[in-house]
Amino acid sequence: MPIPKPMSAFSVNTDRRWRGRASLFVLFLIADRVTKYIAQASLPEDGFVFFGGFVGVRPHLNEKLLAHISIPEFALLTVVNLVLLTAFYALIVSWRSRRMDRTLALLFIIGGGVSNIFDRIVYGAVIDFIVLGYTPVFNIADVMIVIGVILLARSLQKEEKRV
Repeated sequence: MPIPKPMSAFSVNTDRRWRGRASLFVLFLIADRVTKYIAQASLPEDGFVFFGGFVGVRPHLNEKLLAHISIPEFALLTVVNLVLLTAFYALIVSWRSRRMDRTLALLFIIGGGVSNIFDRIVYGAVIDFIVLGYTPVFNIADVMIVIGVILLARSLQKEEKRV
């Protein structure tokens, strides 16, 4: 039986950081599913709004795309599937190249996207419930996607500075 090679201090620290970041991803995903369930099952139709309707929670089934843009269902699923397939491919490439910041960013984008697709398949629409100012009603999966895009942009910007 071969003796395993000892891990260097760098890889141990990298693994710890990666586990912490991956745990954050899992917590976001669980929070998204739980809050969507609560929004759908427990919130009154009018929801709860504060500061003159500026902030609050109100259940809303979003049958449209981002920012409530209406497109045909087949086109929506085609676009979303192409984006997710591209993100999965990029995830595999970044994982193999050990770019953990980029991998985490892609996990957030894919996780948020998959959660919203799950809603579309099961409920025929995405469950949105967060009211914030004049933005369209959104959910935690949408926040995950935005965080992922920001992290990905930062990762690409850092790489561009190195070159």
